[in-house]
Amino acid sequence: MPSKPAISRQAVIVIHGIGEQHPMDTLRGFAEAVAPPNQNPDKPAFFSKPDHFSDTFELRRLTAHRQRNTFKTDYFELYWAHLMTGTELLDIVWWARAMFFRRPSSIPKRLRWLFWLFWGLIVLACSLIILFNYREACLPTSLRCLFQTTWFKPTVSVLFAVLSLSVNIILLTYLGDAVRYFTPRPRNVPERQKIRKAGVALLRQLHDARAPDGSNLYDRIILVGHSLGSVIAYDILRLFWNEISPKLDVQPTDIDTIEAAASALEKQEISLATYRQAQFTCWASQYKTNHSWRISDLITVGSPLAFADLHLANNPAELAQKQREREFATNPPRTELPTAKQLKKLINKDKTAWFSYPASDDGSKRTLHQAAPFAMTRWTNMFFTNDYVGGPVTCFGPGVENKKLISQAHNTLPFASHTHYWDKAESESLHYLQAKMQLTFAAMPPNNTKTE
Repeated sequence: MPSKPAISRQAVIVIHGIGEQHPMDTLRGFAEAVAPPNQNPDKPAFFSKPDHFSDTFELRRLTAHRQRNTFKTDYFELYWAHLMTGTELLDIVWWARAMFFRRPSSIPKRLRWLFWLFWGLIVLACSLIILFNYREACLPTSLRCLFQTTWFKPTVSVLFAVLSLSVNIILLTYLGDAVRYFTPRPRNVPERQKIRKAGVALLRQLHDARAPDGSNLYDRIILVGHSLGSVIAYDILRLFWNEISPKLDVQPTDIDTIEAAASALEKQEISLATYRQAQFTCWASQYKTNHSWRISDLITVGSPLAFADLHLANNPAELAQKQREREFATNPPRTELPTAKQLKKLINKDKTAWFSYPASDDGSKRTLHQAAPFAMTRWTNMFFTNDYVGGPVTCFGPGVENKKLISQAHNTLPFASHTHYWDKAESESLHYLQAKMQLTFAAMPPNNTKTE
């Protein structure tokens, strides 16, 4: 394998978060922020071209031509807002029941203040209702007169109507998307299916696309998911892996290397940077073949996966069980001890744990199991300290690089920074994102990369 992969063309897929998103808004803002400026000042950083892989005419791809700081790159948007419609208040009620009617100790510490805020508002609302209906007994004469003024009741009614409308818009238009995606009730399953199906179809088409000479059109794919889009990115990554992993042609020696690195990382014998280099090396060993895995990087931004034990399971123990059963992919992939029968087929008899299995009788070929996409795909997760939608995704294993950031321009209120990760005012966040996308590389990733 060469010292650095030869990338002819790469694709970046951006997946937006919750809300009434307009097609191309997220993609254009993202590309304008991360795409290096064109070396020719008379040309834009990228060109807007037809997106032949999308099933909607609302989308286009943004193409940045090869130059000093980037390979030739096509930016795509997985737009899904039109696939999640019809949210009702009852959906929010079901979700609130699951989230807030539980022991406080089962709420992650980062979100516990929201739990108490919710119950504080419930108590306040109940107190106001009691006070309004039983004011004769609860209030002194001076305050009871206030309720008897001609302007009091109309003013309260208007304020209540405005507040109710605002809450309904926020809950149904924004929070409703996440509630329905995370809650597999029967009426939500079709929407979840349509979103995931669209994402897997896009990955499949990018993998199948061919250049005029018959080679792969895209040598490398980067997935970037923001907010709920990061959960969708994780889902389509593992679902597409289930489809393509049996076809992969990975040499047993390359599998040995990544399995050894994963085992060493679990034992804290190597650094995270060394493990990520092993992932990249394993990916680079096969990316040029026709049946290859070309997703080199998953980047999650302000991701609710930080609270997967709330969103994907009922508690941490249930999430861990599903990870052991390979329902959810971890990083590093979950290993197991080989059986005596399997051990006989192994060429390397010194292996003590693995996430692959023999694909031939003589053991000369092996296949990575169905929950091992992170044998080849690096996972980077970034979050602002005041963005309580996201956080560190430590529950998916020590192979995730978690980066804690302090917002420079949107740090006054909780959640204020959530939609500003590639804002040019957030220089630290933007530069970190650009570095981890690694739109070009002069050499293999160094061993001394510092992470947090």
